[in-house]
Amino acid sequence: MKIQYIVILLAILLANRSLAQESKCDYKAEILLNGTEFENGKIGFRVRATRISGMPTEINGTADIRDFSGKTAKLYKIWESEQVSKQKTSNEYSPILSEGGNYRITAKIDVKCSDSNQDDNLDTKMIKIKGQKTENEIHLKDFGTEQKSQVNGTAYESSNEKAGRLILIFLLVLSVLLNAVLIWKR
Repeated sequence: MKIQYIVILLAILLANRSLAQESKCDYKAEILLNGTEFENGKIGFRVRATRISGMPTEINGTADIRDFSGKTAKLYKIWESEQVSKQKTSNEYSPILSEGGNYRITAKIDVKCSDSNQDDNLDTKMIKIKGQKTENEIHLKDFGTEQKSQVNGTAYESSNEKAGRLILIFLLVLSVLLNAVLIWKR
């Protein structure tokens, strides 16, 4: 009789463990955008992640804006290991882009459960910025300004990204200097 209870208890524990490991869910990403054509500086978009089914989980989310040649104009880290119970909407993003340009916004989420439909984890919208490129922008392009921006594939970099890169470089140099001083003191 005791052996039967032990076998039943083990079966229940193993069943619960396998259910926990196979936590199924379905989440979808959606770009919230009012229109497809905007005045420069007046574009505003948000990203929403919605749980369709399954248990709440952590998500990571990104969005990027690319021009039609594929160059990244802007990249956003929207969520990083954030808990979503039913739905989560990002802050509003208002990038400044080149006038007369056509862009593709892509939002993507990654979830910490076994997503049964990963096709809806990605959303894409096309937008156009009204206006025309000025004569100066066309001439600058001819003189190689565009080629300089293609070195790292980024057409626009925010001041936060520049500051982050400078801080990283500063910390790296500081680390090298401290190591040199410690070695020299020996």
